[in-house]
Amino acid sequence: MSEVTRGVIGMPLHLAMASTLSRAQFHARAQALLAEFHQLKAENEQLKQNVFYSDQIIETRNRLLKSIPPCPMHGDECVPHAQDWVQAALKDAERLDWLNQHYESTTYSDVRSSIDACMAKERRP
Repeated sequence: MSEVTRGVIGMPLHLAMASTLSRAQFHARAQALLAEFHQLKAENEQLKQNVFYSDQIIETRNRLLKSIPPCPMHGDECVPHAQDWVQAALKDAERLDWLNQHYESTTYSDVRSSIDACMAKERRP
């Protein structure tokens, strides 16, 4: 808000309404302030929407990071560790696909079932 606008808006009412010119000036400044208010209100709503979307992205990222085994050095929010873990998981999936393609007598479900059975045996006390 400019100093002129502050002066006009802060002017005592009897002076602001004293003449046609002062009333017009007061009205023009009030309209300009109202337009600025609406513009700032719209910008504020857009910023709130941006924050809402950012919060959703961060929440999704955190859920993803918590679904991956934690980094031994930095805990469960280490993005580089999560990226490495995902790359390793993709490589493992490629290996299983390769096995499935090159050993026709063994299907992917057979390989997966064998692996799952071995892992279950290791988990038993």
